[in-house]
Amino acid sequence: MLATPLTAGAFAPFGHVVAASHSPPRSGNQGRAQVWDDLAPLTTTRPEARPSVSLFRTVAWGEPSLCVRLLERHPHSTQLFVPMTASRYLVVVARPADAPGEISAFIARGDQAIAYAPGTWHHPLVALDRQTV
Repeated sequence: MLATPLTAGAFAPFGHVVAASHSPPRSGNQGRAQVWDDLAPLTTTRPEARPSVSLFRTVAWGEPSLCVRLLERHPHSTQLFVPMTASRYLVVVARPADAPGEISAFIARGDQAIAYAPGTWHHPLVALDRQTV
């Protein structure tokens, strides 16, 4: 399977693409900034859960292909990935279900983040060009 460019429409079954270009901005910071609000929901179905932020440093994948051997999911909450230093990264997902089904792969640009919907099977982040934080 070949990875395709990440677009909001193609990724919709798996969650949301978070990028400045998906909606018109509002003015902020006394006109010195553009603000895009509510680009993706952050949800949990567990009342005891709280939001948390983690930072991953991922080495660049140096091979021309990837054999998918691992998928994980978070059945009760969204998971947001914002690669801060990526130029491109690979997003590998399968539709939410009790077992992973058909796999889809996308190439994300460095100015795109992703929010996996609860239950979406996904591969760990794969940095393509360089180490990514």
